[in-house]
Amino acid sequence: ALPRCDTWPHAVKTPIRLSLPPHFTTKNSMPSASKWHPALPIAVLPIGPSAPPLLAQLRQNTPAAVHLLTSEVGLCPLALTKMGLLILLVHQQSAEDTQAVLALAQQVQETGFGAHTLCVALPPPQSADEAQLQGAEEALQALQTHLDALLPLPSDVQDTTDVAHWLALVIGDMAHSLDEDAMVGMDMKDIAALVRNAGAAVWLSVQASGPDKTSEALHQLRAHPWVAGLPLNAVQGMGLWLSAAPQELKMREVAEIVKDVQQYTSTDASIVLATHHHPSLSNTLRLSVLLTGPLYGTGKG
Repeated sequence: ALPRCDTWPHAVKTPIRLSLPPHFTTKNSMPSASKWHPALPIAVLPIGPSAPPLLAQLRQNTPAAVHLLTSEVGLCPLALTKMGLLILLVHQQSAEDTQAVLALAQQVQETGFGAHTLCVALPPPQSADEAQLQGAEEALQALQTHLDALLPLPSDVQDTTDVAHWLALVIGDMAHSLDEDAMVGMDMKDIAALVRNAGAAVWLSVQASGPDKTSEALHQLRAHPWVAGLPLNAVQGMGLWLSAAPQELKMREVAEIVKDVQQYTSTDASIVLATHHHPSLSNTLRLSVLLTGPLYGTGKG
């Protein structure tokens, strides 16, 4: 449940910049009082009765920087000012889900969300009739006006278990980059800047093992169906989260990944990077990527 607005603790964690090209940012954690420390770094809010199951895996192992909210509590205006990033989950499986999306859009119509907001939207069921599809589209359009970025999943994404697994990976990797023990961390300003007024987003995770794990992970990234056909030169922001077991990620591999992904972004794109040790990954490299920008010709209203 959403904690009382006047009792949230304030985390203190900030990084310092390393010497890198202007479009590329990586950070190492050092405490400082001059940075932005939202009480709720990453808040996740499911909208409607069909969305909460998408948090099943994240609920089992919730990182410290992630706060799972409930739609029954509603959005407290003070709460929004204490969030670094608000992630909305929309799964319009029924009329009740669509009504919940419309109600939220109406709730924030005058004030907006007051927080940087990314919305992950699953497609309606393949069995939906024309009226349901139209209603779902109109509800999402009403909500999109108030979003920084919309992440619509492809129409063939229907397995909620797979989506729950994917959300646990990508949100978990983002959250761990805010931890004090991250090898190379991010701060909330980096993450918020990726989403701010971006219009659209694509978020994916790939992993590979073995001696050629870096090349294989990059191949999977390039071949991923979620980026197929996207005008990647429209990518204006890219977040990279690299996860591997201790001693399994080398600097040359990091350099190879950065060099490869740069060719898929606009020349002035902002790229931020974080790396984190996960002993359970053994000899596996996991690469999570958040792409933002006018990828579908969308923008914040």
